[in-house]
Parts: sequence; C-alpha cells; structure tokens
Amino acid sequence: MDHSRFKTNNLNFEKLTIQISDEVKNGTVIPFQFEDLFVNVLGLCAFPYIVKPVLMDFFFSQNNEELELYMNSRKIEVKRILRNWLKPD
Repeated sequence: MDHSRFKTNNLNFEKLTIQISDEVKNGTVIPFQFEDLFVNVLGLCAFPYIVKPVLMDFFFSQNNEELELYMNSRKIEVKRILRNWLKPD
C-alpha cells in the first residue's frame, strides 16, 4: 500500500501499517484497505455528532443527558463493530 500521500500531509502511518500487516499475516484480521478502515472509523465516530439534532428529535426528546449516555455507549459499540468487521470468518 502506498502511503506517500499521507506523508505529504505530515501523517505517518508506517508503524500502524506494519502492525496491520503482521496481524493479517497471523490471520488475526482479514486483509483490508487502510482507506476502508479510516472511512469506517471516521463515519462511525463523526456521524452521530453530525446528525445530533436529528438524534435529539427522534430518539432523545431533547434530553441532553440521554444523548450523552448514548454517545458514551457508542465507544463500546464502535469497537465491537470494527472487531466484527475485521475478524476472520
């Protein structure tokens, strides 16, 4: 995978790339594109904040405490989703 575009943006993912490659070789995770991982993490984490007004109206009746509890539960849920996506069948 060519990460030269990351380096031009002062982002260096060499260590992460090596770790991912090792995990794929060991069969711990399925092969995947780094860009897919990045987009999935970004979407899972950012989207609830982007649609916060919709969440407040439809699910939380403008209750900030309930929304905060939900957002905190997302931390666990995002990890679960990513683990399930990456684990071999």
